[in-house]
Amino acid sequence: MSSHILISSLEFNQKKIESLLADLTIDETLAFTHDNINNIHWIVGHIASQRDTLLEDLTGEMTFPQELKQYYGKAGDPRKMPKTIDWLKCLDILKEQFNDISAWVLEWDSQGRLDREKGDVIVKYLSHEAYHIGQVSLIRKMLGKTAAK
Repeated sequence: MSSHILISSLEFNQKKIESLLADLTIDETLAFTHDNINNIHWIVGHIASQRDTLLEDLTGEMTFPQELKQYYGKAGDPRKMPKTIDWLKCLDILKEQFNDISAWVLEWDSQGRLDREKGDVIVKYLSHEAYHIGQVSLIRKMLGKTAAK
């Protein structure tokens, strides 16, 4: 598994998330569209929560505030999430996680320890992120936003 491909894929996801969110207001991130069960705020937090799970799988360390996991995990309900949670903090965490995962991949690759199993775990998470990035893109359209750059 090529570390370059893994990091490039993660970087693509990161940049896409940032571009999709760049012009949204907090109210837009909290909006529910057409009975959509997820809002953008929850999706961003969920991606950060899942990256935290990936980091735990890879390094044994976690960076995402554990008190927020209940809101952004698989069973989290965005309708019950306190509106006071700072979703911009989740964006900062995503950037930190991108750096941490990239550093881990490069270190393991340089040591010849980036095996197929670890690569497959990362690819699974990247696919999960891509699904949710697609959701954000669709919700933007429902909110009347133009395509992100």
